[in-house]
Amino acid sequence: MPCYVVTAFKSPSHLLTLSLSHALAQSTLLAHYESQAYAILQHPRTQALPRSLARTGSLALSRRDAMRLTGKLFVLRRDVVLGRNVLDVPGIFWEEASLHALYEAGRAYFEIGERVEGLKERITGARGLVRFRQLLRDPSPYF
Repeated sequence: MPCYVVTAFKSPSHLLTLSLSHALAQSTLLAHYESQAYAILQHPRTQALPRSLARTGSLALSRRDAMRLTGKLFVLRRDVVLGRNVLDVPGIFWEEASLHALYEAGRAYFEIGERVEGLKERITGARGLVRFRQLLRDPSPYF
């Protein structure tokens, strides 16, 4: 967000700047997670999984590779959903209602909620493919 937005207020305040800065910081952190997900999902081995399944009816993925991919996806989902304050509203915005509205406007501008949901869906889809591989090898219901 250009900095002229912050100076467009009649009486710029450090609290107004803080409101927009938090939204910008969360958007930047989310962009980092999106790039990590992109790197995992666009990796040639990951890209080959659905094609291999469609072509041969099996997934050419060792247990070790499946567990590594599962681990990467788990860490990424944990960071997005549970950690790093991407979804949290800082306490100051609960105390100052006028700042909360500006902070929420910044989050809406950066589409944080929609981007988090999209990222969670992509991670869940990739995890489903790895789980499918495990079901093909071990059809046990106690998975």
